[in-house]
Amino acid sequence: MPAEDDPLLDIAKDPARAKALRQSLERLAAGAGGSALAEMANDVLTGRSDLRTAVLSGTYAEALNSRVQQFSTWYQGLSEQEKEEQTERARAHLDQLRNEDQPPPPPSRNRTRPADDGDDEPPNSFLRDAW
Repeated sequence: MPAEDDPLLDIAKDPARAKALRQSLERLAAGAGGSALAEMANDVLTGRSDLRTAVLSGTYAEALNSRVQQFSTWYQGLSEQEKEEQTERARAHLDQLRNEDQPPPPPSRNRTRPADDGDDEPPNSFLRDAW
C-alpha cells in the first residue's frame, strides 16, 4: 500500500512511524499483548476500526491501561544510560524503515581514472586502433 494511503499515517504523521506502528499492531494481532489487544489490533489492521476510535472507545481500556502501566514501570526502572540506548535503538529502527522506502541510488557515472603513468598512449582498447 502506498504510504499516502496508509490510514495509520494520520496518527503517525510520518511514513516510517506509520510502518513502525503497523509492525507493532501486527505483533499485538499475533497475541503479544493478550487476546483483547489482539482483537483490537486485528480490527485496526483489517479496517473494521481506526486506531483512534479503538483506543478511545473504552472497549480495550483495561487491557491498554495494564500494558501502559507495565511499560511505565519498566521504563522508570531503566538507568539514564539505558534510556538513551533505547532512544538510540528507536531512532536507528526508524532510520532503517525510512531507508527501506528509499529507491536505490542510481549507478555512479564518476569513474575513477587510473593514475597517470606518464605514458601518453591511450589504454589498450578498441579506441586505440582508431588513433
